[in-house]
Amino acid sequence: MMRHFKPAIWALLVTFLTVPHADARTGCAVTLLSSVPLSNDALFLHIPIEIGLQKRDMIIDTGSEGSLITPKAADALHLPVDPHRRTVIHGPDGRSETVRNRIASDLRLGKLNYGAWSFPLSILPNLPKSLDGLSGLIGADMMQGLAVEFDAPHHRLRLWQYVPVAGGCDPVPPLGSAGTPHGSRWIKLAAHRRGLRLNVVFILDGVMGNALIDSGARSITLSRRFANHVGVSNQMLAKDRGGITSGVDLNARRYYWHRFNTLSFASDATEAEQPTLTLKAPVITVSDIDDDADMLLGADFITRHDVWVSFQTSSVFIR
Repeated sequence: MMRHFKPAIWALLVTFLTVPHADARTGCAVTLLSSVPLSNDALFLHIPIEIGLQKRDMIIDTGSEGSLITPKAADALHLPVDPHRRTVIHGPDGRSETVRNRIASDLRLGKLNYGAWSFPLSILPNLPKSLDGLSGLIGADMMQGLAVEFDAPHHRLRLWQYVPVAGGCDPVPPLGSAGTPHGSRWIKLAAHRRGLRLNVVFILDGVMGNALIDSGARSITLSRRFANHVGVSNQMLAKDRGGITSGVDLNARRYYWHRFNTLSFASDATEAEQPTLTLKAPVITVSDIDDDADMLLGADFITRHDVWVSFQTSSVFIR
């Protein structure tokens, strides 16, 4: 799992336009730009991409500000070194490292053409042997100006874009976009942007915090500092089951599985009549997180809900 990059921001190149889907409730047009298979292997979510017409698979990671490619994949694809760019990668423990970039020409995600893209080099630790072939990750930098729909039950990831109309519109997802019954209702969460990434508001056992939408994390992960703030001491955590893991920086971190009373997510203030999503007696992974967020909403959450993350409008919907 990556933490946030601080790379230069690249422009998104959209070279085609599909048939727009109009939402009768708002008059807001939304266009489907690409639809690709979404694979879930032990809560590692990955999608196919093309680099120079060669097919590869990468993790889809909304919790990382930047994308990356592994040295093994960059060498196999004969990607040239970018002489004009290096990238500072910040790991989960707060340490940083400056790495080289390699240039991928003709990068495509389904029908979406990004053109040339400069990828930092880094490895993907903690992958099972069956996923050794993953070539890197797609971060939030490649999702700017788009809405990303995670349709885990139907194994699809869709990239959408809102089209401005005269008089403005309320940018909401299409009712049937995830293959659910047409009347299925989305819940708009109270969301806000931090850098390139999106956070939502949660309430855990009566205490409010910020959760990062992080498809690169495998589980719902709570920071130890926030657990302490809720009243769960380090002595209490030491009695819980857990283990040791590491991130991109390969530094080991201990985690614990702790059972809380309730976890809920606040609706957007302008949609106060909507119900909130509440999880009863959730078992949540507690670990040290070097991030502005108090919690990471990872793949185990995303695979149990339809999730619509709009980086274009800084909004998040679930159902």
